[in-house]
Amino acid sequence: MDKLKKYYSKTNDSPIYAVATALNPRMKFVWWARQKWEQHFRDQAESTVRKVWSTSYQHDTSDDATQELPPDEAITDDEADIYGDAQAPETNELEEYISARLVKEKMHEFWQKHDKAFPHLSRMARDYLAIPATSTPSERCFSQA
Repeated sequence: MDKLKKYYSKTNDSPIYAVATALNPRMKFVWWARQKWEQHFRDQAESTVRKVWSTSYQHDTSDDATQELPPDEAITDDEADIYGDAQAPETNELEEYISARLVKEKMHEFWQKHDKAFPHLSRMARDYLAIPATSTPSERCFSQA
């Protein structure tokens, strides 16, 4: 049991575990409560996810969805005077995603389907959910040689 605790505690050293759990549309932040994690551990996991989101993804402008319109599609200064130059209010994709109900959909199907609704969060999902949970298949390959 001590060995299990030793290695399980290492999940706190990286945000991968918390982020991957939160980005699973069947789990989100609810999973930690359902598994009866102590409140301070739940708070720590949620804080980790929010920190990764806010520092690396929330304001990222590299996604296609956030690129400026080509000049011929953007409104002119005269049109802005007439219609107003109201920018769409910035939404927090993470909060919108977390507050939505849990779904039974597979993760990759969910993120493919919601790529346009959550462009930054989808990129975060692609980055974190592509990390293999274990190296067993590669270790097995080398051990057979």
